[in-house]
Amino acid sequence: MRKMGLWEGLIGVGALMLVVGAVYKIEPLVYAGVTLIIIPFVAKALIEAL
Repeated sequence: MRKMGLWEGLIGVGALMLVVGAVYKIEPLVYAGVTLIIIPFVAKALIEAL
């Protein structure tokens, strides 16, 4: 099993929060999950742009 990077970890946690929030109808958890999934892509784009 390969070591999971920071980006994959954030996406995994975000996806988990998103699913739990959706199942239990907890809106703040859904938004937090979506935010955690988006952050790595935004950060990667910013790093590549510099």
